[in-house]
Amino acid sequence: MEIREGVFFWMDKIEVFGKALNKPKGLSGSSAPIPEPFGGIPSGVFAVFAVVILTLALASYTPEDDNNFTQNGLTSSQSSYLENILSDRSRSSPTLSSYDTCGFLEMDLKEHLKEEMRVTLGTDSYYYRGGWIEDDIMFVDDAVMEMDGATSAADSAPSSGGSPKNSPGGEQGVDFSGTNNQEQGVDEADFVKTDGSYIYMLNRGYSDYGIYPSGKLHILDIPEVGNISYLSNISIEGRPTEMLLVDDKAVVYSSVQIYSYYEEKHPLDKVVKKERKAPISIGSSGESVDSSEESVDSSEESEDIIMDYDYGYYYRTTSFTKLTVLDLTNRSSPQISKELYIEGSYQTARESEGTVRMVSYGWMEIDGLKTWLDFSDYRTYWDLDWDSPKREQIWMEVMNETIEYNDKVIDQTPLDDLLPRIHEKSGEEILTHKYTESEEGNCQNFAAASDGTGQGITSIMTLNLLEENFSFNADHILSNWATVYASGSVMIMAEASQSSWWFWGDEVSDFQEMTNLHVFDISNPGQTDYIASGRINGTIQDQFSLSEHNGNIRVCSTTGQWGRWWMDDPEPMLSHVFVLGLNADETEYEIIGKVGDIAPDESIWSARFIGDKAYIVTFRNIDPLWTIDLSEPTNPRIIGELKIPGVSTYIHPVGDTHLLTIGIAGDDEGLDWGVTQISFFDVSNFSNPILESSLKLNPAPNGDNGWSYSHSEATYEHKAFQYWENDGLLAIPMSTNRWYQDTIEEDGKMYHYYGYEYISKLMLINATPNKPLEIYNENIDHSSFYGSRYSWDSPDIKRSIFMGGGDYIYAISEKAITAHNLVTMEKTGFTELPSNNKPIYEPYYYYEEVEEEPPTEEEESRASCENQLIEGRWVLSELGNTLYQFEDGLRYTFYMVNGTFGDVPLPSTNPYEVDGENITIDLHHDNLAMYRMNFSCDGQMVQLYYNDNYSSDLMKSLYGEYHSTLYRETYFFETLEELDDEDEASTEEESS
Repeated sequence: MEIREGVFFWMDKIEVFGKALNKPKGLSGSSAPIPEPFGGIPSGVFAVFAVVILTLALASYTPEDDNNFTQNGLTSSQSSYLENILSDRSRSSPTLSSYDTCGFLEMDLKEHLKEEMRVTLGTDSYYYRGGWIEDDIMFVDDAVMEMDGATSAADSAPSSGGSPKNSPGGEQGVDFSGTNNQEQGVDEADFVKTDGSYIYMLNRGYSDYGIYPSGKLHILDIPEVGNISYLSNISIEGRPTEMLLVDDKAVVYSSVQIYSYYEEKHPLDKVVKKERKAPISIGSSGESVDSSEESVDSSEESEDIIMDYDYGYYYRTTSFTKLTVLDLTNRSSPQISKELYIEGSYQTARESEGTVRMVSYGWMEIDGLKTWLDFSDYRTYWDLDWDSPKREQIWMEVMNETIEYNDKVIDQTPLDDLLPRIHEKSGEEILTHKYTESEEGNCQNFAAASDGTGQGITSIMTLNLLEENFSFNADHILSNWATVYASGSVMIMAEASQSSWWFWGDEVSDFQEMTNLHVFDISNPGQTDYIASGRINGTIQDQFSLSEHNGNIRVCSTTGQWGRWWMDDPEPMLSHVFVLGLNADETEYEIIGKVGDIAPDESIWSARFIGDKAYIVTFRNIDPLWTIDLSEPTNPRIIGELKIPGVSTYIHPVGDTHLLTIGIAGDDEGLDWGVTQISFFDVSNFSNPILESSLKLNPAPNGDNGWSYSHSEATYEHKAFQYWENDGLLAIPMSTNRWYQDTIEEDGKMYHYYGYEYISKLMLINATPNKPLEIYNENIDHSSFYGSRYSWDSPDIKRSIFMGGGDYIYAISEKAITAHNLVTMEKTGFTELPSNNKPIYEPYYYYEEVEEEPPTEEEESRASCENQLIEGRWVLSELGNTLYQFEDGLRYTFYMVNGTFGDVPLPSTNPYEVDGENITIDLHHDNLAMYRMNFSCDGQMVQLYYNDNYSSDLMKSLYGEYHSTLYRETYFFETLEELDDEDEASTEEESS
């Protein structure tokens, strides 16, 4: 692991992220003793303090209190007790400060853990996973909303704007489309990439019990535009999710869980397995309390704690993000050049100028920590009245004991067990990089906001793939889960300044949800340098809520206490747009402009910053589109507003005058979640945006017809939205399903099948400014690649690529890639991907025995003609100028020359397949023809009819049901005269 050089000490500062930062003081203040690295922090002070609080709380309790219950579900005494053992909640600064000693880092981490543990214990005794317990009944509260981090998912929402690159396949944005990125020049990780000459695709794979999980990276060649051929693949351990491509190198991110390895242990097993010495019971040196009598003497002072331990083994973690670096110099045989395992969850990755920056988030589980209050020693606790003084006393006693117990566990946990690690695989060896290894073990590559409460670690891993010698840097921040944005010059990590638990019991508006913005300079290849931080009120929606322009940071957020589920009357939602600039000292981003109080009681669903303009969509029942002028950063202004039904979830700029959006249709009553809607807005008059056109999409044939809840991945994943602006053509994947049931008689049994059937299409839409939106084509269909009728095995079309300057479109699903000519809509290329995905399961069914009846004479005659072999040489009709030979699944074509057939097939050899009465023949270039066959009873003649399900109505109208007749070669020449006059006349008529 490469560590940055040039670390220096100067006036209480230390360099991290390439910048000199202030050292933190720790939660205990600058005068507190600094614990040694990996040492314990005594908890005796807290134990005494907790007993005092417990005593005061019980002494002050009287059954006659009118205000005995609080809105959070605890009694007043319980709530007061809990609030009094929590630390100071005052705000200070979001600016990151570095750690020059591991002692301060350990102190902060453990204090954060203890603080969250106390709130969780107190609230979970009544509230449990979004419900509350009343006596022995648990109720579910649908209003519980998790606000742990700036957004509920990492970078799971829209983006746009190509990143032009030159490659052997041409120029991205001119000759082919790439990933729909948010910002120019910054490539975002995705599971599909192309350089114009090849398509690279990940699929997650599947493995049964006992088989190691493994996905694949597939490499497909584009020998000519409009065609595609399978080239190679390489296995990727775990479940690969995204990748980045830089010249002849690729970085693949996958999720690896070592408990999925059964037959033999994963190489990391012995590295992350730890010896357990976890406390399993707690007592005191004095006489034990008789729990059967449930006596609680809160006035006694705490005795020395005696711990019993559970010895054994446990895993410090079982989930990893694997980073696999591939050498693609030889696309026919890609090679693994580097394998890294990061303890934690992958969030996102960006690439700019050959440098890849990956953001991950990790935290370690502490073995032996109690996460609930155990009242098993007090048998009648749950039988006592809710407001019983005895019940309150028991609750506080158990709470106090559990906190003391957990404090002891946390104190005895070494710092190294609280921090994620990086494991590098070299052959069969594993080299472990500890996050505390930098320089002299002083933890200087860690930083935190001075008032931060996060116990997780956000890591930024920087890799320069253009370097001849591969290396990586990693820097770490104590934080909450972050949303990541990147322009060509900066990367922003937006994290909630405090997690939701921090607001527990807060009924005043002084403590608002706020978002920290940590800004990093990424303009230099191979470097990620911290600039400064800022803070705004509220929470953000996704990466499109963030923007950088001319050195300023723009962000839109929603404020209000809507996430505090325990409050009866939370503060209503309001939306705001902030502009932040560096202060004179360049130490902090300060708010220099704001337009606020937008759309009361509504939240932001989508946003887009474009130059000096911003567009946001808020929603409750009606979708207002707001236009905001940012040309004066210190005086942003709302310019226009348009209210329409439905809501837009992604905004895509089209030139300077239009916005193309995708979202959910609706009316004045709310949303119609089963209908995807495309909208075109004319914003040429910035103060008066106009809905120019809208279009509802439905991939199902014949309208509804039982199909329900059509949906598009592009409504929540911007990378599925592909717009070719030169031709005004939009490609959107659409899927739907419906319930089906069928009855089939087979082998004397009547089978009743039931389940779901699925449709997956790539829908093409004419989307040209100043023209109505309309369907261009909806016949690119991958529904046939569904291997089963189960929703979890649904290889929907998920991505698309324009090729040949927009002349062709490639549709990509997990199991196949098709190419179509956009003028003729002819399928010009096809390849099915080898996949180790979930095995095919038959639909659900039950059967009934069917009593067999003796066959009729007609059925016996028909049965004698069944199962005739098509293999052999066959002459087409009585004209006799074409001969087909069917052999080993291939069809050979011979033409008559000078009255005889040759031995060399012309023009080519094509596959065929027989399934019952149906024959499918590849005429040329995957142009398949399917016919229904009717054999003559002597097996010497077969008549071909158009198949009802696959033949077009046009062909049937022109030629009728009948197509042609094949005769065995010898039969045609030697015995044709044996046909009676009626058959011969019929044959001549059919031939003509």
